[in-house]
Amino acid sequence: MSMRSLAPVAVLAVTTTVASAQGVPNLTGPYQCVQNCAGPGVAFVTQNGWDLNLTNEIGQPSRAWIDYPGHIWVQYRNEGAIYSPDGMTIQFDRGTVWRREIGQPVPAVPVPPSPPLPAPSKKANPARTERAAAATNAFDGNWSVVILTRTGDCDPAYRVSLRISNGYIVNDIGDSVNLQGRVWPNGAVRVNVSAGGQYASGEGRMSPMSGTGTWQGVGSGRSCGGDWQAARHG
Repeated sequence: MSMRSLAPVAVLAVTTTVASAQGVPNLTGPYQCVQNCAGPGVAFVTQNGWDLNLTNEIGQPSRAWIDYPGHIWVQYRNEGAIYSPDGMTIQFDRGTVWRREIGQPVPAVPVPPSPPLPAPSKKANPARTERAAAATNAFDGNWSVVILTRTGDCDPAYRVSLRISNGYIVNDIGDSVNLQGRVWPNGAVRVNVSAGGQYASGEGRMSPMSGTGTWQGVGSGRSCGGDWQAARHG
């Protein structure tokens, strides 16, 4: 599969188990900030597949994820970062550099007990329950997506159709493409797809009727990128 044919599905999938196949290292552990630091403390990374939780050197937490091997997107900081193949160094776009601390135990983070759940009301409002369910699945349905290439040797534009069910993008492309995707209740969408040793990823935000975002893909020594626009049609 060429990059030209991979581009149409670049915005149709999210975090997959392809991480180990692509050689993504285990980034979990403590890191010492060595450049452009916000403070003198130790940073921490906790990894679960492609999903990451970061705590910076002054204790600020942030959700993050590996959007493609070698690159991280940090939600709270709204910036990217690259990590070394051995996972020893993480360098952020704005100049901050973390270096893994070797031989230091990671202290356990206390988890407060969950508050008890309130007893269900005998006078539950069915209409309110239905509205909550509708909000959770506000993006379900059929969508038309226009994918535009801004950089790289991929066709300039594509239009593809996709289906979202229970907040998840349904893989109707076929078994030859490893594709998953999700739209969170707040409209954030993360996507990732791989096929034939190539991969592409995308991110963005959706409303119940439309969506926009960016994508990028790598394969055969080349890369492409651009943006996408989605519109509901069912």
